[in-house]
Amino acid sequence: MSRARNRLALLACCLPLALLAACGDSEQQPTGGAGGAGGGDAGGGQGGGAQAGPTYYEDVAPLLNKHCVGCHSEGGIAPFTLTSYENAKAVSGLMKLRTETREMPPWNPSNDGDCNTYKDARWLSDAEIALLGAWNDAGTPEGDPKNAPADPEPPKGLDKVDLTVDTGFDYTPDDTLVDEYRCFVIDLGLSEDRFVTGYEVLPGDKRVVHHAILFVTESDAADAQAEANDAADPKPGYTCFGGPGVGASQWTLGWAPGSRATMYPEGTGLKIGAGRKGILQIHYNLSNGAFPDRTTVKMTLESSVAKQAQITKVGTSNINLPPGQADAPATGSLQVPAGAGQFQVWGVGPHMHQRGHTLRVDYELNGQKTCIVDVPNWDFHWQGLALYDKPLAGKGGGTLSIRCGYDTTGEMETITNGEGTDDEMCINFLYVTQ
Repeated sequence: MSRARNRLALLACCLPLALLAACGDSEQQPTGGAGGAGGGDAGGGQGGGAQAGPTYYEDVAPLLNKHCVGCHSEGGIAPFTLTSYENAKAVSGLMKLRTETREMPPWNPSNDGDCNTYKDARWLSDAEIALLGAWNDAGTPEGDPKNAPADPEPPKGLDKVDLTVDTGFDYTPDDTLVDEYRCFVIDLGLSEDRFVTGYEVLPGDKRVVHHAILFVTESDAADAQAEANDAADPKPGYTCFGGPGVGASQWTLGWAPGSRATMYPEGTGLKIGAGRKGILQIHYNLSNGAFPDRTTVKMTLESSVAKQAQITKVGTSNINLPPGQADAPATGSLQVPAGAGQFQVWGVGPHMHQRGHTLRVDYELNGQKTCIVDVPNWDFHWQGLALYDKPLAGKGGGTLSIRCGYDTTGEMETITNGEGTDDEMCINFLYVTQ
C-alpha cells in the first residue's frame, strides 16, 4: 500500500466512516430602484406602467424560477405552486417572512461567505431577500407580461450512466403518517470494485419523495443485517428513521427536491465494493397524499480514480439535553494525527434530529482556526451533502471541534443520543481525500 493510502486509512480510522442525508447566490437588484414600503402600485400594478419598485415579471419571476419552482411547481413536493403571478401574489407576505428568516429556500449550511460557499446552494443573497420584501411592501405590482422570463430549462442529466439502482416495484407509503422513512435493500450487481463519480436521483413521484439517500454496505455482517431487517418487516423494505441500521455502511449519495445530476469533484470518487448491497432510504412526506413511488438512481462509475474519497465524521455521543432550554449544547472534538499528512475537505454533511437548531465545526492547527461548516438554522428534513465551491486544504496534527445547539423548550424529559425519532445526534460528515 502506498504512503498516501496509509495516510488516508489513518485519517479514515480516526474519523469513522458513515453519513446520513440536499440555487445560486448571485446578487440581483430590482430593476425599478430600491423599492420599499409605499413604492409601486398599491393596487397590484396591473399592466406595464412605470413602477417605483420591483415587479413580478421583470424581477420576481426570474428569481422564483431560479430558486423556488424546482419544488413549488405542479406535481412538486411543495404545498403550493409559484409559477404564476396569481400564485406568487397570494403568498407574497409568506415569502417575505420565510426568506427573511432563511427558512426558505431550504439549505442548512450558511452560504454567506463567512464560512465557505457551496456549489448549487439553495441560498438567496441579501439583495434577493430584500427584493421579495420590497415587492410585497409595494403591493405586489405585476409589471408587463411581455417581459415574462422563459420557463426554466429542464436540468441536464449525466453524460454517462453505468448503473441504474431500481427497487423493481412501486411502493405506496403509509397514508396514516405525515412522514415515513423507508429503506429498500438492493443488489447492486457489481462483480468488481467501482468508484461512484456522479449520480442522478429520479423520484418516482415528486409529490411524496422528500429526500433519498443511498448507503452501501461494507461488510458481510452489514449485508446480513440489511437482509434480516427487510425480512422482518411485512411490507417491502423496512422502517429506518436515522441511518440504515446495519452497522458498517457508507453514505454514497443523496438527493433533495431541486437537486440536479451531481458530479463529485473531478478526479475523486467513493468506492463501492464488489458484491455489496445498496440500501436506498427514502423519506416520504404525505402532506399531498399517498401515491405509488418507484424512485431510481443513475450512477456514473469508474474502475479507478486519482483520489479515492472517504466519507468521514466528527461528532459526539455524549448528548444529555435538559428540558426547557432554548439552546442546549452538545460538544465534541477529535484529534487528527500528524501522520494523516496533507488532506483536502471537499464538502460537508451536518446531521442532527428534529430538536437541532445550530451546528458549527472548526479545525484548529497551531493556533489557527478554520471554519468547516456553520449551520445557523437547522432543518432535519433538508439535510444532505454540500460540496464547497473550493476545497479546504488541511494538515494532520490539528483538532476538529463540533458544537450542536438544540431547542428543548417543549420537552419534559432529558434527551440523549440515539438513532430514534425521540433521540438526538450531533455529527458532521466530511467528503475527504488525501
